[in-house]
Amino acid sequence: MRLAIRTCYDFLRAHQRNREANFSELTESEDDWLDRFVLDPDASHEDSLAARQLVERLLEMLSPAARLIITLLEIEDRSVREISQLTGWSVPLVKVRAFRARAEMRKCLKRIACDKYL
Repeated sequence: MRLAIRTCYDFLRAHQRNREANFSELTESEDDWLDRFVLDPDASHEDSLAARQLVERLLEMLSPAARLIITLLEIEDRSVREISQLTGWSVPLVKVRAFRARAEMRKCLKRIACDKYL
């Protein structure tokens, strides 16, 4: 019985931390692009403008540190060492923050998809 109670508490604690919040609605082009991407991720390269808008929306949802890391690493294509020199952070810290920023971005994308499809 004690095991069942602790399992329930663990579930409730995890659910409390991962509560989803509603965000603003997607534009029609973002919505269409997301539909096509979910159906066939490999064939959705033709509408880069909608993808760019979706990425901009995701970047707005990120924390400032995560936005900085994603912008420098993925958009400006800078190396981890360069980012370390620019920000004054250590190389391992840049790697950790990049990992966490990508996870945060995935979480935001999942929220958008869940709001749309659920």
